[in-house]
Amino acid sequence: MPSAKRKPRRSTRIADKQDDEGRKPPSRAPRKAQQKKATVAKSRVKHAPRPDIIFPVEVWSMILKYLLALKGRSEIASMTYLSSGIRHEAEAILYNSPTLSRPSQMTRLAETVASCSRRALAIRTLTIYVYQHPDSTRYKEVFLSAFQNMKNLSNLYCLPGKRSWYDVGNKIFGFFRETQPPLRSFRGFVIQLDEVNIEILRGLPDLEEAHVASSDIPVDAHKMSELQFPKLRILETDSVSFRALRASLGLLTHLSITTPLSHATLVDILKSLSNQLISFYGRRELGEYNGRVYLRLPWNRLTKLKYLHIEDYGRQIQRIPNELSGLDFGRAPPAVQTLLWFPAWARQSTGAVSIHAPGDTAELRYRDICCFAARSLQRWSTLQRVLYGWERGTYVEYTLNEHGKGRVRDASKRQTDPNAWINVA
Repeated sequence: MPSAKRKPRRSTRIADKQDDEGRKPPSRAPRKAQQKKATVAKSRVKHAPRPDIIFPVEVWSMILKYLLALKGRSEIASMTYLSSGIRHEAEAILYNSPTLSRPSQMTRLAETVASCSRRALAIRTLTIYVYQHPDSTRYKEVFLSAFQNMKNLSNLYCLPGKRSWYDVGNKIFGFFRETQPPLRSFRGFVIQLDEVNIEILRGLPDLEEAHVASSDIPVDAHKMSELQFPKLRILETDSVSFRALRASLGLLTHLSITTPLSHATLVDILKSLSNQLISFYGRRELGEYNGRVYLRLPWNRLTKLKYLHIEDYGRQIQRIPNELSGLDFGRAPPAVQTLLWFPAWARQSTGAVSIHAPGDTAELRYRDICCFAARSLQRWSTLQRVLYGWERGTYVEYTLNEHGKGRVRDASKRQTDPNAWINVA
């Protein structure tokens, strides 16, 4: 059987030559140079700085503030160690306004600010929950070590602000005699104007908010009058201290007089105030009930007053029928938006003597105060709401709807907060 014709075998050398023609010619660089270049490239890749943050610091700042408001300090505390790129920003936000609810937290904060000056300088506002019987020696050591590093501390708040605990706030304030931070406001306790605290207040020229009262130990009125508060805007005090400080006060915008005032004293105080006042909280002593607290006083000279809160105190809390007739709205404050009134005859007090007129009932008192609120809202174009005190210290809000009809509901906690007069913008 004839064999199949075989194809001519191609030469291996020719095939290799043709394959080599399609390839790249080899590099002429020496072998050592190629190895060196590869080593350098490898080292650059290995030690290249990784991007620490992928967003600008401003974006991270908004994220951190949102997380702080939503989740609290514990959720963002670890982020100060997460990235060196946002560490300083995270610390500034985290330590801007710390709140200390236990003495152990104050100890830890003192250790933190002592070891890191950057965190100490970030503290602007400090809120402390004080206790009725603290260890004075321990508190003094811890507070002094902390305050000495808080060079930028401007606001000090003590909670809860009950008067039985004000002595603790005064002790804390006494520590400023040795530290002197640039304090601008303190809240939650009232400073007794004794000689020691007067000396401390002299070293706080930038004070914008103060809560002070006369000391149990008489102090020379001349020393009190020497205090200068050119930047003071918010003041809570008694009538005696106000008279002594009146000449040294700046342009007050918020004022609260804690002691009940006679009609003549209240008129005298109103005449001494500037027209920059936007919030006033006063107590009125009623020797004989004379009613019409708002419209018999010269409120109309306070052209920027937005918030007015008056509480009546008195031994006689008789309701007088038809007392709201013939109201003179010409003396009303022209810019008031919120009006609060706690009538004497609506207050239940164990020390008060209630004299009821014939036919006097709770329903008639309720009707009278609603009549006052409705008439006030109709006559004052700027007035938005009237809140009036009722029995057992509660407040009721009276407003008008879009059709001019009255609407009554319980006042919110925000509206009746003791510091509501401070928060008026």
